[in-house]
Amino acid sequence: MISQQAFNNFWNALVITGQGMSGIFIFMGLFYIAIKLLDKLFPYEEEKIGKGAEKETEKVA
Repeated sequence: MISQQAFNNFWNALVITGQGMSGIFIFMGLFYIAIKLLDKLFPYEEEKIGKGAEKETEKVA
């Protein structure tokens, strides 16, 4: 049978693990939102260099 002390240690380990995993998922969510916001603010533009040596930019949807 599991002693009370072992059960308490196991339970505390589960709580700490849950807090750590929650922190990781919260950080990943915030990082994802930051990337989406940067993509909206600064959309990707592909540069094309024509034969006349003038640079043209084209937005990629």
